[in-house]
Amino acid sequence: SKHYDELQRRLEKYEIHLLDKEPFLIDEYAFIGNCGWFDGSLWKSEYPSFPNCDSLDGVKKRCRSHIEYENFKKISPFDFEPDDFFDHNYSQIKEHLKQTTENESIKKVVLGIHHVPSEDFVTYREGNSNKDKQLNYLSYFGGSKKFEKFYKNDKVVLGLTGHTHRNRQQKIGDTPVHNISCTEEK
Repeated sequence: SKHYDELQRRLEKYEIHLLDKEPFLIDEYAFIGNCGWFDGSLWKSEYPSFPNCDSLDGVKKRCRSHIEYENFKKISPFDFEPDDFFDHNYSQIKEHLKQTTENESIKKVVLGIHHVPSEDFVTYREGNSNKDKQLNYLSYFGGSKKFEKFYKNDKVVLGLTGHTHRNRQQKIGDTPVHNISCTEEK
């Protein structure tokens, strides 16, 4: 797209490769990634949340208000609503992974998605304090369970994620996935 071409052009002088545009291939390795996004699938109704957020519809309504769709359009490089942005990033990772796994010269893939791929990277709290409710509400924005299947691909040997600022390392299938958005030692 025009947006990715523009970004890549700006990054070239720094020798940075824009993974959103295309995978980076070096020898037998492929590096794939983008920011991901969220679809609400990490939110759990059994944990206390803010008023009117006791159902997925309630949380989604508050989320729409929180993101303020009009402001999102100002920062989005495309004419996307937030749900469309998830679909775009999901499809892009899916296509890039397909391209690299079909390439016989690529033996190993490093996959990085900013938004998290599973509940294991999200903090849920059972308490009723405002902090507990806030963390539970924010799980809606954490990422998507749909990303898990990408990390389970046979060629993916390392996964990187972020967004939640929680120092966590988990295995998804056989792939070690590290949340690198936190410098805190475990």
